Amino acid sequence: MKRHWLVTSAFALLIGSFVAAQGAAQGERINWNARAPWGAQSNNRQNHEPFKIFDNVWYVGIDTSSPYLITSAAGHVLFDATWDETADFVLENIRKVGFNPRDIKYLIITHAHTDHFAGAERIRQATGARVGMSLEDWKQTEQLQAAGGQGPQNPGPRIARDLVIEDGQTITLGDQTFKFYVTPGHTPGSTSVEYRARDGNRTYRVLSPGGLGFPNAEWTPAYLKSTQRLKTLGPWDVILPNHPDMMVPRKMRDLEPAIMAHRPGQAHPAVPGAAKLNDWFDAIIKLTNEKIAVESRQPSSSQ
Repeated sequence: MKRHWLVTSAFALLIGSFVAAQGAAQGERINWNARAPWGAQSNNRQNHEPFKIFDNVWYVGIDTSSPYLITSAAGHVLFDATWDETADFVLENIRKVGFNPRDIKYLIITHAHTDHFAGAERIRQATGARVGMSLEDWKQTEQLQAAGGQGPQNPGPRIARDLVIEDGQTITLGDQTFKFYVTPGHTPGSTSVEYRARDGNRTYRVLSPGGLGFPNAEWTPAYLKSTQRLKTLGPWDVILPNHPDMMVPRKMRDLEPAIMAHRPGQAHPAVPGAAKLNDWFDAIIKLTNEKIAVESRQPSSSQ
């Protein structure tokens, strides 16, 4: 009986090793995002009640995408437009928190995926804002809009190329300066933004990454390089990603009650601090290197 158990166990281990090896050889089947610090993502497109994160930063998005309104006395900046069919939710949320969409001077699209750019033309018409993207993502957006699509792939009304954002470029509105970093990987021209958030007398250095979800194998090395660069550009006080499920240190739905209950002078729940954010970057970098190792063992498509 003991010998039978040993043989059976050895066979099970052998089969398990074979299955693991097969999985490693087919890295595209691995859900890298599920292994990332943010874990599984929601796909709910319903509207979300807007709320203030910092004195000059408002969440005006939907359940699955995180447009932020950054305000100043000289006008406002909006990050991302969501889908075409949810753009009106964003405009409605901006009005709900007491701001006039016509005071938005810039609409910055962080990357060329339909859940971020497809509503851009609708929002541009309502606000008169200039629309900015990196050159590579303008090209990708134009290709997607020329191809068309339905459902989640609906690219929305065509938008004319406007502001082409370059790496290192800055835009100043009132007392707020935005600095842009072109960080390819999630898309060819994902654009990360640095700015300042105010909480009473405190000011925090904020990064909104251009895109965190893991790309296909072709873009993984660029994704790694961009992530390493963003860490090096720190230390950062706050990370405000463009999906609420990717919020640091916890998903937005878990942080939101504490943010709404926050009072000036208290420790801010959306400010994990530089040390924790460096650990967060390190976890992404480690996982990306694992992804590259798996993808390097995959047979090429030509074989």
